[in-house]
Amino acid sequence: MNAAAHKVRSVGEQPLPLSGEKGALLLFDVGQAGVLEPAHLNLTRTAVDDPPPRAKASHPSSSHSSRTACPRYGRRATVRRVAGRPPHRDSRPMTAVTIPRPVAGDVVDLILDDHRLFEQLLRDLRDATADREGTRAALSAALIAHGEAEEQDVYPALRRKDAIDKHEQEHGEEEHAEGNQALLDLLECKGTDTQKFDDAVEKLSEALMHHIGEEEQTILNPARTEVSEKVRQDLGTAWASRRNALLDQDCGSIEFVKKVVARAEKDGLLSSDDES
Repeated sequence: MNAAAHKVRSVGEQPLPLSGEKGALLLFDVGQAGVLEPAHLNLTRTAVDDPPPRAKASHPSSSHSSRTACPRYGRRATVRRVAGRPPHRDSRPMTAVTIPRPVAGDVVDLILDDHRLFEQLLRDLRDATADREGTRAALSAALIAHGEAEEQDVYPALRRKDAIDKHEQEHGEEEHAEGNQALLDLLECKGTDTQKFDDAVEKLSEALMHHIGEEEQTILNPARTEVSEKVRQDLGTAWASRRNALLDQDCGSIEFVKKVVARAEKDGLLSSDDES
């Protein structure tokens, strides 16, 4: 892989597509001498060459942060290294998960970025060696902010443009409600090392993966073909702004999620089976 292929689009222990490679998921850790290196990689392209060797340097005696600018993201993400523990390629997250905060872009691309983020966070929730508590909190915040911004900005605009119809909009909102109920069940688990927690993760995964598949086919595809690039860019800015504002409101807290689920119940978006 040449040097250009190693440029970082965003950091933090979150998967983000490399430039020009949609679907390639990459986690970053801070290597020796403060150099960013892949922690683990889910390749959707052909095999690549090993990265160039890193310069050797002694490990510092205290933890520190390394910051790198993010082209699409308005805030810098921080990767932390824990003192006394030399990094390696298979290291797991040791601190709270950082949620990317885009500020602009094609709304389709931004939503797809979040979908890939959700998939990675679900994988981490299944991993007994990962920071499950931090991952659960990050998934809750990202999922609520994502869905609320879609319902308030994206779905209505796409319907006005005749890219989707009333049924598709309402079905998307119903699936959000089902996912939020499953998320609440997960948040109510007292620990992260129980069978109840594992079952709640799988219930959420099933609801979320179903929704992602349908949304990408029945909502995002029409957005690509029936809506102009300018409109998608404007929608991307509006969606990102609302999403980031919700993140600032601690929208992933159990109290906030309870209010979202209660509103869905009042609006008739949850069936009795979903509430049980």
